[in-house]
Amino acid sequence: MSVTSETQSAAVCPEPPQDSGAPIASFFERLAERVLRAFSRETSSGRFIPEMDGLRFVAIAMVVLFHLNGYLMVKTAFYEHGPVAQRDWLCRAALVGSHGVELFFVISGFILALPFATHHLAGAPAGNLRKYYLRRLARLEPPYFITIVLLMALGILVHADAVPALYSHLAASLAYMHSLIYGAPSTVLGVAWSLEIEVQFYLLVPVLTLVFAIRNPTLRRSLLVAATLTSLGAQTLLLPHGVRFNLSIFAYVQFFLIGFLLADVFLTSWKSSLRGSLYWDMVALAGWPLVFIALQSRLLTEVRHGMNVKPPKSFRISSGCCEVCTTF
Repeated sequence: MSVTSETQSAAVCPEPPQDSGAPIASFFERLAERVLRAFSRETSSGRFIPEMDGLRFVAIAMVVLFHLNGYLMVKTAFYEHGPVAQRDWLCRAALVGSHGVELFFVISGFILALPFATHHLAGAPAGNLRKYYLRRLARLEPPYFITIVLLMALGILVHADAVPALYSHLAASLAYMHSLIYGAPSTVLGVAWSLEIEVQFYLLVPVLTLVFAIRNPTLRRSLLVAATLTSLGAQTLLLPHGVRFNLSIFAYVQFFLIGFLLADVFLTSWKSSLRGSLYWDMVALAGWPLVFIALQSRLLTEVRHGMNVKPPKSFRISSGCCEVCTTF
């Protein structure tokens, strides 16, 4: 009787057929996971901070808008260097984008300080300097080398007669020393001046981060603030008289030090976690327009532009469309 009931039940409620598309869906899920894992960034500190990616987006957008505006100022009649450009709000906002590079320097200071600061302040294992430098090299060299080679190839096609004069500039650019040797942005890749400053910072990070060995937080932070203010004062005195200083870490070290200070606060005061708050979201929403207004200050603009050095009027492959774009 029991067997008959089970047979009838099986006949009434047959097992659902297996979904033939399930293996295919599983395959694509595994494939997507592998692709995401392959392209996911591994941070130097071993932690992923999404807020930093948000700031990177802001910095990238500022720089792209600045370069686009510079291109339009050269290629169109409307965006001329004159009253029209000064009155146009979009043009004035785009000029603020030059400070996006400085925001990148703050982010670099924060990110690269974390593993060293964590070692000194939280007792984490000391980082391997060999791996640190190899990681920096692996992140920079392949795309930079490919870009330089492609630009040289284009230069041969467009201005073959001018290329031989660039060989020494090419060697200096590949060594990230063009600005230090020639006192001007690279004639091969003019916008790489900021990358050269980053490399100088990478070399100094293990030494600069020794500040985190100071156990007293007040003393440590006071020293970072004092170093930032001292660098600003020294720049006021020396930058107008030294061309190479303008395109070196000496002219921008304060931004990296601000990143150090933020890393200190992040590790010790915020305990390595950022708690979401609607209040601070509203503050940020109102604060960004105020930041853009402040960055348009005539005093700040005149001081910063007064220290800029334009590249020589020689053959420029990468920046021929707009000399403004090579300045930042």
